[in-house]
Formats: sequence, structure tokens, C-alpha cells
Amino acid sequence: MVILMDKRFIELIKKGWKLKNEENKATYIDEVFLGAIITTLTDNGYVLMDIASNGNFHYFMFEHLESWDRIKIVAEVLPHSLTDVKVIGARMFIEFSYGVMIKGIPPSLFGLGLKGYLSQMLSNIGSIRYEYDGYYTFVNCATYLLINDYIDFDTLTIDWEKLNNDINAIISSLAKYLEIHKKVE
Repeated sequence: MVILMDKRFIELIKKGWKLKNEENKATYIDEVFLGAIITTLTDNGYVLMDIASNGNFHYFMFEHLESWDRIKIVAEVLPHSLTDVKVIGARMFIEFSYGVMIKGIPPSLFGLGLKGYLSQMLSNIGSIRYEYDGYYTFVNCATYLLINDYIDFDTLTIDWEKLNNDINAIISSLAKYLEIHKKVE
């Protein structure tokens, strides 16, 4: 009888550790996802130039060494529990920006910027906005991504092909908004 009780005690402790590990995974799956995004961009020829965080928002800037095009990412870490991750999935609010070097602000961007401003007033998701920092003109768009679409929660296995395809689709689509202005004088 004592041996059975000891065996049951050990089973309960092992199960407790398994449950604790699942809870821990729910708190860092977003960091795994951000690491996967960084890896995907560096695999596509970008270098990480800048990184900052205030705890809730993470900021990254990448530059392509051949084209000098830039990608900026602002990611908001949304709180999620183990239940959230398993039932509805871990989500991340993320803004992608694609930038090209343009000398001066092209006049046609003012009209596009107004359209972007008006669409931003309607909704943040899918709104196209423009910004100019003196050297680069960026086009921005924000969305929610479901982390579980890219990372298997149980194994933390990353679907690299899906992540690469989706990031390239975002960059390619944003690049089209600046295509007519891409000539550097």
C-alpha cells in the first residue's frame, strides 16, 4: 500500500510540473514568435539594426544590405493565459512598416497620406499610413496575428514556410504602395 501511495505521489508531482511548464510556455510563446520573425527576416537578407522595448511594446528595425530597403516592426504583447492560448490562441498586435530611401517627400504621398489618415480613423487594422523620417519614406499597416498559426504550442515547433510566406506577402504588399516613388535621386 505504501509503495502505491509513493508511486501516486510521484505521478502527481510529475503532472504538476507538466502543468506548470504549460503555464510558463503561455507566457513566453510571444517571445518565441518574435525570435522567429527576426530569424525569418535575417534569412531573407535583412540585418537587425535597432531593437528596443518598454515591456509591452517591442520595436525592431531591419535593413536589407543590397537594396537598403528597411522594415520596421512594432509589436504589442497582449496578455494571454494558458486557457487563452489553448482555446482562442495567442495573439499579437503588430505593425509592419516598409521603407525606401526617397530624396524629399514626393507630392503624391501627401494625397496618399490623407487617404491613410482617413482609413486610420476608421480602423487600425489594415489601415495604410505613411511616415517620412528625412531619409526614408515608410508605409505602415497594422494587424493581429495568431501566434498559434505559426507555432505549435505543445512542441514550440515553428512553421517556417508559413511564417516566411506571410511575412513576404506583407512586405510585398506594402512595397507596392511605394513602388512609384522608389527612384532615389
